Amino acid sequence: MSNQANTDTRQHAWSDLVINALLFQVIWFIAIFGPWYLAVVPLLLLLWHYIKTSQSRFIDSMMLLVVSTYGLAVDSLMSLVGLFEFDPQQALFANAIPLFLPILWLAFAMTIHRSLYWLVNKSGWFILLCVSIGPLSYVAARSASAVVFDHQTLIFIVIEWLSIGFLCVGLNHYVDSGDSNDRR
Repeated sequence: MSNQANTDTRQHAWSDLVINALLFQVIWFIAIFGPWYLAVVPLLLLLWHYIKTSQSRFIDSMMLLVVSTYGLAVDSLMSLVGLFEFDPQQALFANAIPLFLPILWLAFAMTIHRSLYWLVNKSGWFILLCVSIGPLSYVAARSASAVVFDHQTLIFIVIEWLSIGFLCVGLNHYVDSGDSNDRR
């Protein structure tokens, strides 16, 4: 009986990881290739699922807040200094970042301690994928005219994703060290 219970738990956990990953992909594709506001619906579903599957609201809230704020701040700074250009109609007010960016950063942050957790624990691989796949997502967004930047800006995007990789690994290490039960 206990083997059946363990199997059910693993299957449930696996399905949660798949749901998390798929919702993130849906959000990314809608935000970049469609009208960004349609990404709000899957974002709300992802947030509901994130809360529903949370084992520690404190840890999940910290991960969500730190990762999304950091990514949004770096992208905002790169936009402010002129490395990125966005369609001004995508923003709430002049010289602001487009509204799809907070959606994307919130969605990405919700994958760190869920569908990407296994990879974050393999820190070298995670960082390597951050510095390759992260910039590729910006190139794809550029091809969809969601953002404009020149080729030289790619080095800054790689550095951004290198720092995000280290941030996520560091946060994950902090969360996994010590007794997480004290932070629940």
